[in-house]
Amino acid sequence: MVDNSSTDPKDIDLWILLTQAQHAVLRVREMDLKAAGLTDAQAGLLHVIRNEDVPPIQANVAKFVFREPHTVFSTVKTMEKKGLIKRRKDTAKKGNRVIIEITKKGEEAYQRSRQNVDVITEIMDCLSEKQKDQLRKNLSKVRDAAFQKLGKPSF
Repeated sequence: MVDNSSTDPKDIDLWILLTQAQHAVLRVREMDLKAAGLTDAQAGLLHVIRNEDVPPIQANVAKFVFREPHTVFSTVKTMEKKGLIKRRKDTAKKGNRVIIEITKKGEEAYQRSRQNVDVITEIMDCLSEKQKDQLRKNLSKVRDAAFQKLGKPSF
């Protein structure tokens, strides 16, 4: 079979490598999060709600983590059932805006999830600070190019 694609095979190899690295690091992190009783998505949402300069409105959180609103809604509903967060209508604004608040149980789970983040540092320590900065810049460029193709604003 003849490949008529104009895609450079090196780009495909790079894409595969990027995907493998992402999946491997995620698996390691998920092993640690299991001890905290959280999934990666749940830990990510707790982190964003707690630490980022994003108003904890469900739609904003979905945009920030670059997930479809229905996916975030499903994760939020599961977290609410577990008592990690609570949702309330934003009475200051018209419409269906929902504010997400972390509960005491959610804060405790967040703190447990932060106890084992050393594994992220251990993995990233295979790179020098200069290499980390370069990787950060390059991955930001790739992310922004993909966002542009999707018609989404970049960070």
